[in-house]
Parts: sequence; structure tokens; C-alpha cells
Amino acid sequence: RVGYGRSVITGGLFAVAWTPCVGPVLGGILMLAMSSQTALHGAALLAVFSLGVGLPFLAIGAAFDTLTPILKKLQRYSSIIYIVSAVLLIAVGILILTNHLSLLQGAR
Repeated sequence: RVGYGRSVITGGLFAVAWTPCVGPVLGGILMLAMSSQTALHGAALLAVFSLGVGLPFLAIGAAFDTLTPILKKLQRYSSIIYIVSAVLLIAVGILILTNHLSLLQGAR
């Protein structure tokens, strides 16, 4: 059943899972804002960060009705997409763990 409670739980879990991704960037921007000359400059830095975080979600929300038929067509391939995504995620994780991520850049 879909309701407000489920939305709150989903949002809370999303926030907890997303914190490691956004934390270092937000920490850096907060440090820059703290050391800026004026409060307006710090507020501008945080506003630009907020736009960068929020605009993709707003764009997806605005285009959701257009994307729904495409997503329904892709649903038949969802098992393959999940497996390929999992294999790629595991492979990148192993490359990071073994300090060989530069292999993805190729020989330069």
C-alpha cells in the first residue's frame, strides 16, 4: 500500500544511503562557505550546490510521464539490466579495492 508513511521511510532510507556520496562534497563546500569573505558568497556557494543536487530530480519528475512508456518497454529486460549492472558494480569495486581503477582510463 502506498501512503505518506511509506514515502517518509523511503525518503529517510534514501538520505541515509546517499550521505556517503554527498558528504565529502558538501563538507568541502561548507568549508569554502565558512572561509569566504562574506555570508553572501557562502550562501551563493551553497545555493549552487543545492541547484546541482536538486535540478536532476526535478527534471526526472517533470519528464516522468514521458518516460513511463519507455520504462515499461524496458521492464522486460530488467533481469538482464540488473545482472549486467551488478557485474559492472562488482568489477569497479574490485578495481578500486586493488587500486587498479586507472585501468578503465586506458593507456595514455
